[in-house]
Amino acid sequence: MKTILPQSRFLVFVFLLANLFFVNVSFGQIVMLDQADLDYAPGETVHITGSGWQPGETVMLEVANLTNPDVDCGPVNPQPHESWTIVADNEGNFTASWYVNDCELGADLLLGALGQTSGFTYEVFFTDAISLTPFTIGSQTGVLTSGTAGTVTYNSSMKISGAGSPVTINLGITGLPTGVSFSPASVVSSNANPYNFTLTLTTTALTPSGTFPFVVTASGTDVNTATQTGTLVVNASCIPPAAPSVNTPLTYCQGSSADVLSATGANLLWYTTATGGTGSATAPTPSTALQGTVSYYVSQTIDCESLRAKIDVVVNGINPGTIGKGAVQPGPGCGTLDPGITSISTAASGSGALSYIWQQSTNGGTDWSTISSETSSQYNPPSLTTTTYYKRIVTSLLNGVSCSAESNVLIYEVNPLPIVASILPGGTTNVCVGGTLQLTNATSGGVWSSANTGIATVDTNGLVTGITFGDVSISYTITDVNTGCSKSANKTVHVLALPYAPIAIDYSGIYDGVSHSGSATINSGETIDWYTTATGQTATVAPVGTNVGTYSAYAEARNITTGCKSTTRTLVTVTISKANPTVVVTPYNVTYDGAAHTATYTISGVNGEIGATVGTIDVTATTHTNAGTYTGDAWNFTGASNYNNANGTVDNAIGKANPTVVVTPYIFH
Repeated sequence: MKTILPQSRFLVFVFLLANLFFVNVSFGQIVMLDQADLDYAPGETVHITGSGWQPGETVMLEVANLTNPDVDCGPVNPQPHESWTIVADNEGNFTASWYVNDCELGADLLLGALGQTSGFTYEVFFTDAISLTPFTIGSQTGVLTSGTAGTVTYNSSMKISGAGSPVTINLGITGLPTGVSFSPASVVSSNANPYNFTLTLTTTALTPSGTFPFVVTASGTDVNTATQTGTLVVNASCIPPAAPSVNTPLTYCQGSSADVLSATGANLLWYTTATGGTGSATAPTPSTALQGTVSYYVSQTIDCESLRAKIDVVVNGINPGTIGKGAVQPGPGCGTLDPGITSISTAASGSGALSYIWQQSTNGGTDWSTISSETSSQYNPPSLTTTTYYKRIVTSLLNGVSCSAESNVLIYEVNPLPIVASILPGGTTNVCVGGTLQLTNATSGGVWSSANTGIATVDTNGLVTGITFGDVSISYTITDVNTGCSKSANKTVHVLALPYAPIAIDYSGIYDGVSHSGSATINSGETIDWYTTATGQTATVAPVGTNVGTYSAYAEARNITTGCKSTTRTLVTVTISKANPTVVVTPYNVTYDGAAHTATYTISGVNGEIGATVGTIDVTATTHTNAGTYTGDAWNFTGASNYNNANGTVDNAIGKANPTVVVTPYIFH
């Protein structure tokens, strides 16, 4: 940026502006700054507005340091004393700004403006000094009486601007009576908004009574001097009356409503300190927000002010603490809950002596009842069958005033058990090993389980299967999906041992015409059930037979008391073999007679039966007609169902017959 006012040309710039001043004024151009006092502090920004310039004209601006034209502001960018340009708008107005660096502190500054087209010029003089305004002196705090030395204070403040680093501000006071001193004589501060300080005036016993206006002056190097007024009041001396009559201490519970303080006396003034301060004719209402003791003071004025009477307002605070559940069974419980002793998360505290009571509610905290004899800081509830609320009330007794507070509420939740019907069938329930038993329950949605699946199992439908001898509990459990609480119906099932398979007593013999049967041996208390097959259910009787053949049946042992049956059946057989018949074949020895001859026979059975019942015999091979000796004629016996076959030979003979020979002689003729 081009510097239009180098130091060697500065006086020329000022001279030109001065010569053109009257001409420029006639055209109405103007440049204004934003602060009325035209005094800026380092760190502030000068806001510049211009008007009356030609529309669209370029206006060159430059700020000169009149106090120190050769000032070095260091490596700042842009350099504060370089010129810059701004373009006026269509109405000849423009705005610009200029930052006040620390190097300008205490300087007189000149802003120059030069229209590049119109040749209009304008200049504005402004300064960069430390400002102390606004400057305030508060009202007198404390009471002074002539004849007695004393001290009063004034809460005071000033806005310090333009002090980039701490500066010393000297204070001076005029208008005070002789002998009255003040402090502080000076303060040291950098920029502050506000800078607060306490002005203290100290009188002597010789200070006269009266009202004395005074002026405080604040000044310093590169500081714009500021003044402010205050008033010193010294009361005339007199014999103070007695302090007012008060009732103390006053005790309230924390957070309760308090009464307005009262005292017996005239022209009462109320204070918060034993000495000093400014009294108020309005009696205060104590705050009970915080526990502890707060002292209030009251005086009465009869010609002059009395000593102050002290009223202690004691706030009896009580912190009920925090109670917690113990670790035994915090809940929720199902059906019942034995929670165990409570715990203390935060101990109770209070201003006075503490005492405790416990209350319970079984309707969700709507109604509470006090638990008699429970006065400890902890409580061990009994076993609960319903959801119960507990709270502890802590009382602090102080100065005869009892203040109570309730703790948090402990909720011990006891959820009801689901309803589950009894397992059917009722009564004694038996099942044999390997057998099944159907159990049922009228409540839907339950789960069947066996306490010992080694003794018996149960499926999802309640079908129990006996595994081995013993007793087992079968459960049907209903679970509430919302609370997780379960209830079971239980039934003891006796799993009964099975009998051993019977031992067969078979019969095997030769047909004798007598009925024979098979049997089996079993243990005492058992009976035999007979079946036609090893696994089927077709019943029969023990095997029995008379005639030749094999008769069989399967024997299954059954306990007469329990009905349990053996796991296997035993085959029992009756086997009757064929008998040998008595066959007698009688050969023949006859003389030929021209007829056929056959051997004769007799057949008989074991019981004397004869004929076809025993069997049939074939002797045709023994039949002969002609004379001869027949050796080894075979016969064959075919036995009936109960008899064996038989065969043999006989020797038969037919002798030659003597013929009848008649020889008839002949007579030849």
